[in-house]
Amino acid sequence: MSSAASQLDLEREKQLLKLFTQPVKLGLLYKGSIHGYKYNTLLNKFNEEGKCVIILYLVSGAVRGIYVNEKLSTGSQGSTDKGAFLFDVSKQGAAKYPVLDPSKAFACNYGNKGIALSTLQFGSAIELDAKDIRIVNFCSSDIIYTSTGWPTENTRTCEVELHRVQDVGHLIPDWRHLSWTVCERDSILEDILSFKSVGDALPRVRALLLGPAGAGKSSFIVSARSVMNKRVVHLPIVGKAINGFTKKLKTYEIGTRKGGAPTVLTLCDAMAVGHSDSPGLSLSDALAVIKGHVPEGYKFNFYTPISEKVTGHRTAPSLKEQVHCVLFVLNASELESYSSSLLSTLRELHSEISDLGIPQLILLTHIDKVCHAVHEDVKFVYSSRTLQETMEKAAELVHMPVSSVLPIKNYASEHAVNCNMDILILDAICHVLQAIDDMLEDQHPEDVHMVKEEPLRPL
Repeated sequence: MSSAASQLDLEREKQLLKLFTQPVKLGLLYKGSIHGYKYNTLLNKFNEEGKCVIILYLVSGAVRGIYVNEKLSTGSQGSTDKGAFLFDVSKQGAAKYPVLDPSKAFACNYGNKGIALSTLQFGSAIELDAKDIRIVNFCSSDIIYTSTGWPTENTRTCEVELHRVQDVGHLIPDWRHLSWTVCERDSILEDILSFKSVGDALPRVRALLLGPAGAGKSSFIVSARSVMNKRVVHLPIVGKAINGFTKKLKTYEIGTRKGGAPTVLTLCDAMAVGHSDSPGLSLSDALAVIKGHVPEGYKFNFYTPISEKVTGHRTAPSLKEQVHCVLFVLNASELESYSSSLLSTLRELHSEISDLGIPQLILLTHIDKVCHAVHEDVKFVYSSRTLQETMEKAAELVHMPVSSVLPIKNYASEHAVNCNMDILILDAICHVLQAIDDMLEDQHPEDVHMVKEEPLRPL
């Protein structure tokens, strides 16, 4: 079927896929204008499949059809299918009419002695004519399906398609729990807003983003700000370059909308981590940033390591000038292609940072590119076996525990914020603040005291 393309446009396909309780994708098996509008051709392909949909494109522009969950068995008594349903789909939405009498969900009716074919029918709601399957009878008085609102007259279609329905994502029971609701999003946001520091020792906390080029470090900053602003913001810090787009050390406060209460978090963006094939941020320069020696706006130079000769170099940085958490940003779709030299650098960084007693987490980006279910909706992230295995791989690459891996999808092509994407991003920010809080309580109990109007939820 590589030469044939479905007539179903993207918007209608999205609406149709929403009718299924689990993530699925469609695979075109038959198209009347390609294979001919012959009953036997459609029937043979239909009978080979278990889960499939027949899509009927009416001359009027309407799109209707039927989903079946079982293989066809011939005979006028019909075939049993508890999962069958009719549908009527448009760009704005889709209507679903589940079967009322599963024992008569669909049937292939024959004439005398099984020779003269009559119809392929689904209750009385849809009947495809054996001589020309473009002739379709829609009946709204059918008692097998709840087909209220369907036209009653015989209708000629301009196209007929058969699609295989495939499960995607290899879903498993949730192994981490998040509630995918607007209330949950607002609750996590309130936790973050209520997280405050007091005293001059540490007015704000700083998290440094480290990772290879293209992993999504700058995009995470844009995404965090987008969540807080409740709209996708546009900052000139995101771009594409072989060795990474960011060349300077830049800090970004993560505040809320104009006039709103700011958060205590500052995100620090730096040059991409280098490896043998691509010069970039060196181990020594990364450690200099983490220890607080490097001034804001410093332009990194792979061939000239940071030293005390750098203008603005801090010889004895204060606690508030240091980095309080390091986030390794990794691209979920490129883990297998990371070079051994890059992995060696990341692992060495992890070891050196551990010696400094600074918490470390992994931001796993582009999760929608490794699992179709997650591509359709990020709420499946913790019920996707593929993502679970990818998170384990990411943890293994940096020699860190799986509990430190935070999967997210950055805002890239979207023009508006999405509740479920927001929840993942906010949950990651919440983990960052909790990790910093734990570190400060353990290492600086007398120098700084972090207080919250309401305590952060257990993570």
